[in-house]
Amino acid sequence: VETGVYFGWAALESGGGTPKKGRAVAHRAVVNVGYSPTFEGAENGEKIVEAHLLVADGAIAGDFYNETMRLELVGRLRGEKKFASFPDLMAAINKDIENADEALDAPQFAALRVDPFLVNVTKRRGGGPAGLRRRVGGRRWGRRRD
Repeated sequence: VETGVYFGWAALESGGGTPKKGRAVAHRAVVNVGYSPTFEGAENGEKIVEAHLLVADGAIAGDFYNETMRLELVGRLRGEKKFASFPDLMAAINKDIENADEALDAPQFAALRVDPFLVNVTKRRGGGPAGLRRRVGGRRWGRRRD
């Protein structure tokens, strides 16, 4: 995936059993794929994927660190860019959120919210060894934590 800012849908896998609030549901997302070039000296050495879910406070119970998230990128907002200052970065992020939210209302993107990849989140997906999940970008395998 080319570096940049994307919009799409995200779903937290439920892990089986009774899912916690906000799991097994598609959420709007703004996703950065890249190296975080604005923070000089703190750039990432490898391409990373950071997802920002556009949800109301309380829509997801607790945090979701170490949970498996499915991302479906459906459109690209812009390329990755280095900003002159942190306030400039924040202004761009806020504009990206606004643009993503508006784009996801369009019928062609809204319809993807019910894609089987996002809806059937209680089943393990992917083609890796049991208990492993594939990172976005397809280059590394990591231990899955349920």
